Amino acid sequence: MPKPNMADEWEYKVVHSFQTGVGAYFTSRQVYTQAHVLLIHWQENDFNPEKEIDELRECFEQRFKYTVTSLPLPKDGSQQRLLNREIGEFVHNQSPSEDSLIVVYYAGHCAPDENGLAEWAAFLEGGPTVQWHVTQQLLFAARGDVLLILDCCHASLIMNGKKETGRFELLAACATGRPTPFPSSRSFSNLLVKELQRRVEKGVFVGELASILRETPKITETPVFHDFARHESTNIKLHRLEAPQDQNFMAKPSGYIFFRVSLSDDLTGLEIANWLKTASPMNITAVRIEAIVTRARGLQGLAQGLDKVFPTGSVLGKLSQPAQTEIIRAFRTLDTTLVTSSQLATDPAHQGDSGVIEGMLESIESSVDAACEAVETPVLAQLNSREYDAVYEDDIVKKTGTDTALSLHEIYHDNRLVPENEEIPREQVDFTPSPSRFNSGTVAKLEVVIETYRYVADPTTSKPYEETLRQVRKMTSLLCHPKARSFHILPCLGFFHDKPNHTFGLAFKTPPHSNIHDKPVTLLKLYNQEKRVSLGHRIRLACALTVALDHFHTVGWVHKGIRSENIAFSPLNFPQVSDDAASSLGIADVFTARQGSLDLARPYLFGFEYMRMGDAGTNLEEDHSLDRNLYRHPDRWGRPLLPFEKAHDIHALGVVLVEIAFWQNIRQIAKISANERDRQRIVATELRESVLDKCHDKLPHMVGDNFYETVLACLEFQDRTKGMDTYEAQKYFQIHVVGRIQKAAGRV
Repeated sequence: MPKPNMADEWEYKVVHSFQTGVGAYFTSRQVYTQAHVLLIHWQENDFNPEKEIDELRECFEQRFKYTVTSLPLPKDGSQQRLLNREIGEFVHNQSPSEDSLIVVYYAGHCAPDENGLAEWAAFLEGGPTVQWHVTQQLLFAARGDVLLILDCCHASLIMNGKKETGRFELLAACATGRPTPFPSSRSFSNLLVKELQRRVEKGVFVGELASILRETPKITETPVFHDFARHESTNIKLHRLEAPQDQNFMAKPSGYIFFRVSLSDDLTGLEIANWLKTASPMNITAVRIEAIVTRARGLQGLAQGLDKVFPTGSVLGKLSQPAQTEIIRAFRTLDTTLVTSSQLATDPAHQGDSGVIEGMLESIESSVDAACEAVETPVLAQLNSREYDAVYEDDIVKKTGTDTALSLHEIYHDNRLVPENEEIPREQVDFTPSPSRFNSGTVAKLEVVIETYRYVADPTTSKPYEETLRQVRKMTSLLCHPKARSFHILPCLGFFHDKPNHTFGLAFKTPPHSNIHDKPVTLLKLYNQEKRVSLGHRIRLACALTVALDHFHTVGWVHKGIRSENIAFSPLNFPQVSDDAASSLGIADVFTARQGSLDLARPYLFGFEYMRMGDAGTNLEEDHSLDRNLYRHPDRWGRPLLPFEKAHDIHALGVVLVEIAFWQNIRQIAKISANERDRQRIVATELRESVLDKCHDKLPHMVGDNFYETVLACLEFQDRTKGMDTYEAQKYFQIHVVGRIQKAAGRV
C-alpha cells in the first residue's frame, strides 16, 4: 500500500507530526519536520522594507521550503491586540512539537520606552507603536525552537524569559543603542537574504550566520547573536525542509510530505490574502488567512478540472451519484467564491472594507470546508478497503486531506498493521501516583499530562488479559497518529505499564501556554467551579465538541464515553506581566474564550473506550452506574438492548450540550435524588422525556434557536435518521448539528 500523504485541516500547511516513541525523539535535533516564518512590518511606515520582505519571503518559501506569512500592522489602534493574537496563535498552531521551528522577523523602527523596554514604531517620530517587550513573552511558550530576527534600531533590546523546551535564539541587526540602515544594498535584511541564498544546500547555524554577516564588507553595523536557552546542547540550524528517512515511528509515513502551494508563486492568491488582511476580523490571524487562501487556491485548481463527471479513472467515480453531485457542487461554489474574491481584491472601492472582507473571508473558509467535507465523508462511508490503494493516489483525495482520515479509519478497523513501538519504558516516566485520574509528570524530562486507569488482571497469570493489551496498543496507536487539531485530542506520546499496581497510563503532551504545575480541569468540575460563564464562551465550547465528534465519526471512530468528566481543559500560563497589563495590551485576547485560567474554546477529550478495557474477560457492555447511564441513550442503560452505534455517541453529546446550555451537570438538571431507592426507580425513557421537556421550555430563551435546535438534533438523532445509510446520517449530523452550532458561534 502506498504511504498516504497528509493534508491537515486548512490552517495547517505542513503536517504536525507527533512522535510515538520517546528514545530518538528527545535527542539533539539537526533536522526539523516543519518550519514556519512570520514576517512583521507596518502597513504604513517611513522605513519602506516591503521589497526586502518580499525577497526574504521568496528565500524562505521557495528555497528553504518553509511556510511563510506576512503580517502588516495597522495604525488604527488595534495593532497591539492584533500582534498579541497573531504571535499567540502562531506559537499555538505552528510550534506544537520539539522538532518544529518558528521564525519571527520584524523590520521597522524600535526604541526604548519610558521604562527602557522595547517599543516598535511605524515612524521615526509619532505614529502607532506596540509594546514588543510584552508580546515577546508569548514566544517562550513554544514547544519547538524559536528564532527571532530583528532589523530595527536597538535590535538587541529584548527581555529574557524562561523556555521549558527547545531553543530560543536572536539574530539582531545591531546592538542596543545603535541604528540600523534603511533598506539598501548595505542593509541588514538585504545582506541576510544573500547569505541565506548561498547556504541553502548545506544549511547554516544561526550563530555562524551572525559571524558571516559581521565579516561582510558592506555591513555598517555589527549584528548581534544571543542564545536565550542555554540548556540545549545544539544550536538552531536553518536548512531546506526535507522528509527524514527514519521511518521507525508511526507518525512519520504521512507526516513529512511538504505540499503547501507557495503564495509567492501565486500572485492572485497573494493579492487576495493581502486584501483580506487589510481589515480582517480580530479573531482571524494573518497566518490563518494565508493558510485558508493557500488551501483554497490549491483546491480551485482541482475545481477547474471538474465538469459534470470526474476524470476518467478517478476512484471518486465509484461514489454514489448524490455524493458525486455534492462534490462537484462544492468545488464549483469554491471556484466562484475565489473568482469573486479576486475581483473585489482589485477594486479600490473595497480596500479596507471590513464588512465586505469579513463576509468574503467567511465565504472562502466555509467553501473550503464544504469541499473537503464533500470528499471525505463519502470516501470513508462508501468505498471499501480493496479500493484504498487507488484512493491514496487520487489528487482530490490528497489535497482535501481525506488520505489522513482514511489512514485513521484503517487503523481503527484493523486494516493496517498497528506498530508496537508506542510503549514507553516505565523508568522514563516520572510522576507521583495519586487517586486523581489526571496527573502531571515528565517523560524523558518533557512535561506531560498522564491519564491512568487500573485493569483487572488475569487471575491465572496476574498479568493483563491479552485482549486488554491488544486494545491498549490499538487505542494508543490511534491517539498517537497525526490528526487535525479539531479532533481536540492532545498529542499522545504513548502508554506505559505500571505492573506492580496493575495500571496503564497514557502520556499526552501539554499544549502551548499550559501551566504544567496544575492538573487538567474537567467540565464536570467546572460547572461548580465557575458559576457564571458567558453564552459566547459556552457556544464556542459546544461548537468545538460537535466538530470533534464529526471528525471521529467520519473516520469511523466512536468514543463510547462522551460525558463531562471526560472533557477537560488545560490551565493556562499567562505571560509574565501583570493582569492589568495583560488586559490593557490584549494578551488575554490570545485565548478566545478565557474563563479564569482556562480557554473554553480548547477542550480536550479523554476517556475513550480504553477506559473500559479493565473489564476484559468479563461483560464489557453491562454497566449499571447511574452517573454514566445518565448520558446514554435509553437503549444503552444497564444491560444494553442494542450494540453501540454512532447515534449513541451523538445522544451523549446532546446531554453534554444540555449541560453546557444550563451550565449544570445532568444530575442537577434532571433533579436526581441522592436517595438510592429513588435512583433505582428511575426509568430511562421517562428521564429522557423530562430532559427534552425542559429543553423545549427553557433553551430557546436561554441560548437561542440555533443552540436549541442543535441539542434536539442530537437527542433525537436516532429517530430522525432511521432508514438512512452511513453517508446520509453523517451528512445529517454535519448540517443539523455542526452547521447549526457554527451558525450560532458566528453570531457571538
